[in-house]
Amino acid sequence: MIPLFPTFALGAIALVAVGSSLHQRKKRRAVRDRLRADWGHPKNVARDLPLVASYHQAVSADGAGAVGDRTWQDLDLDAVFRFLDRTESSVGCQSLYHRLRSTAHSPQDLAAFDEIVEALRYDEETRLDVQIAVRALAGNSTFWLWSLVLEPIEPLPRWAVIYPLFAMAMALLIVLTAVLRGPFLLLAVVGLVGGAALRARFGRRLVPLMEPFADMVRLLAVAKRLGRLDRLPAGMRARLAERLPALARLRRSAGWLGRAQTASLDLGGLAIEYLNLLFCLDANAAMIGARELRAHQADVHRVLLAVGELDAALSVASMRDGNDAWTRPVFAPDDEPVVFTDVRHPLLRNAVANSVTLGPPAGLLVTGANMTGKSTFLRTVGVNVVLAQTINTVFASAYHAPWLSVESCISPTDDLQAGKSYYQAEVETLVAMLAATGSPGSRLYLFDELFRGTNTLDRIGAASAVLGYLVRRAAPGRGTSDVAQGSSRAADVAQGFSPVSANRCLVIAATHDLELVSLLPDYAVVHFADQLTDAGLHFDYVLRPGPTTTRNAIALLGVLGAPKEVVADALARTDRLRAAADPESKQD
Repeated sequence: MIPLFPTFALGAIALVAVGSSLHQRKKRRAVRDRLRADWGHPKNVARDLPLVASYHQAVSADGAGAVGDRTWQDLDLDAVFRFLDRTESSVGCQSLYHRLRSTAHSPQDLAAFDEIVEALRYDEETRLDVQIAVRALAGNSTFWLWSLVLEPIEPLPRWAVIYPLFAMAMALLIVLTAVLRGPFLLLAVVGLVGGAALRARFGRRLVPLMEPFADMVRLLAVAKRLGRLDRLPAGMRARLAERLPALARLRRSAGWLGRAQTASLDLGGLAIEYLNLLFCLDANAAMIGARELRAHQADVHRVLLAVGELDAALSVASMRDGNDAWTRPVFAPDDEPVVFTDVRHPLLRNAVANSVTLGPPAGLLVTGANMTGKSTFLRTVGVNVVLAQTINTVFASAYHAPWLSVESCISPTDDLQAGKSYYQAEVETLVAMLAATGSPGSRLYLFDELFRGTNTLDRIGAASAVLGYLVRRAAPGRGTSDVAQGSSRAADVAQGFSPVSANRCLVIAATHDLELVSLLPDYAVVHFADQLTDAGLHFDYVLRPGPTTTRNAIALLGVLGAPKEVVADALARTDRLRAAADPESKQD
């Protein structure tokens, strides 16, 4: 007869195991369903941007090879990053941010990144496997993983050799106790008291390592799991797995620290804690781990980069699937025209598409009244150039341009800490831009109302001088008519410039000052129009050739309810000022 209690116990254990398995399967299925539903949509997750940017700042400490702070702020690229960010991990989030800010990419790098993006777009199962795997690195602590691979690992003091000696002594004591059947109480007392004292001495060095090492173990485990996905591009699989064998010892020592840090109050956790007290295992693991990490920081960094890039590629793949109005850029030689066709801003719903060609001419003046869309157009162009050169994606029907270094001066502000007005800050920026024109390569400069902080005459004179200088840095024969070339070359010779230039400067400048049109013959002129209706001012945000013919500043006074006599007086004063400046001018 079969005993009832053992049979019941085995049945209960089997039932619990089956129930747990079914629950885990249901949970995994729910996670995959949620990931499918969220695909193609912005995540709208609150991010601590300084924390996200910490990795980029660490690897770009000198500011070289990165989109400058002013340009980043002018183009509101923080908002663009939030729109693109659909990453599942902290390292992926930091990788995407760094990719957007880095100018060190190449067409070859973009092609490799694009291959990963497209592989994830068209293979849903692999994509879900990647998303679930990298979610293990979603905690805030993993934002500091980079510190393990970029900052020096402080060596432990020489006296730390006492920890392995203590562990060996305790092992010998256990053996002697087992052989000689000696005093177990002495063993327990020596182990607990001695281990506790030593670990307390080591504690201040141990605690800062425990959480990062636990995160590093998760990173290596994620890389190992991802490296086994056969449907990922071979190059990415190799990057994920090639350095793991050399990191096996580091993974084991760091793994023990991770277990010690997360040990609970159950029997397993108590056993780990007792072993730590008895043999100082966490201290010994930290010693081994620190030594191994110092020897293999570069290898761990490569793994970190590979996992982060794969998650960043997931983000771009999701963005592409959620948007129809994108294409890949075509990168052209430096001497070919820049053509943006139907370019749109990614953050604007129902954005009006506009097209523009630079070279010839190398400069473009964008005129128009307030609120017509001039500043938005500048940002649209700048954002798309950055996206083209970082994620191989543009919001346009066509993009044909050389590799461009983008710099802007769109939204100058006062620097209170440095005691600078925005005018001084703007001038310092412009002087740096002028100095950089002697370096090789193609540059795109974006300006909005240059020198707005000074009087009209100085503003127009300084703006025309700066804008004229910049386009003359383009190689002769590009971007100007024969007549304009002659005037530019004459100016070059007069100012001591060589008529042959190895670099190229392209400029788009928004302005209210129509006087610049006649002062800058090397520039094409376009405008955004506005129309005053009974309902108020109407803007269609369509770029048109030629300078603007309307001014809405005074009209807006009337629309918004200013007294009629104020509006009439403003119109009369404007007419008198125009007549004084140009006796042949006529009232609009």
